[in-house]
Amino acid sequence: MAGLLWYRALPLSRLAKKNLSDDMRSVQNSSVCSDESKEKVEKLMEHLDHTRDRLDSATDLLLERDSKIIELQSEISALKDSIISMKDTMLEKSVTAVQTVVKDEIQNYSAVLQTAATAVNQTCVSALAPSKLRTAIASASVDRSNNLMVYGLPESDQLSDSTLVKDLFEHLSEAPVLSEVARLGRRGGEGVRPVRVVLRNREIARTILGKSAMLKDSDQYQSVFVAPDRSVEERAERKELVTKLRERRENEPDKVWRIRRGYIVESET
Repeated sequence: MAGLLWYRALPLSRLAKKNLSDDMRSVQNSSVCSDESKEKVEKLMEHLDHTRDRLDSATDLLLERDSKIIELQSEISALKDSIISMKDTMLEKSVTAVQTVVKDEIQNYSAVLQTAATAVNQTCVSALAPSKLRTAIASASVDRSNNLMVYGLPESDQLSDSTLVKDLFEHLSEAPVLSEVARLGRRGGEGVRPVRVVLRNREIARTILGKSAMLKDSDQYQSVFVAPDRSVEERAERKELVTKLRERRENEPDKVWRIRRGYIVESET
């Protein structure tokens, strides 16, 4: 900045020097001056010329320095632009790398979700197949309170299942109207197939169920027992209760344990 101010002041210095030189030459050419004065003026003129040459040299140096400063400023500006460009390039590469990583992770996550969704879909389709769906709906909607399940009742080629069930209930001094009697399972399988009996109302079903304990004292029906018509879930819960009841009886044989209303309780008799 100092160089630029000096450069702006140069025209004024050169103008003042020129005026002084002109004045000195006027004095030198004047006829009024003596020889001694003219000699002094000539010396002053030489000194002035020498000073002017030095001033011109200094001016040239200042101009050269200002030119270099301007050149350096241009280089600095170009360097700044290069740094900014490098930063932008690095930032762009970083963003691209992050985007690539995020894209890969999203694709992997999407693949996992798709695999899981496919597995769930297949499971749902299998679980909700038409036949299974109809069975599940029927199982949830049917009122089982009027039904009884008879286990261990031998099958006969001569007598129908309805006749066998009527004979069983007559042994308990009951003769209800049977709305439906059906063997469950395929014929010829292992064991005796159970019989589902549908009665007119739940009171009759409860009465027969309460008297079914008498069958264990019968020579003919001691291997037959009557139970409520339970769903798959209820049968699983009942099976678990029966297993726990057996364990309780084995661990505490001196007590009488029974299942009542879904709980294992101690009985006095």
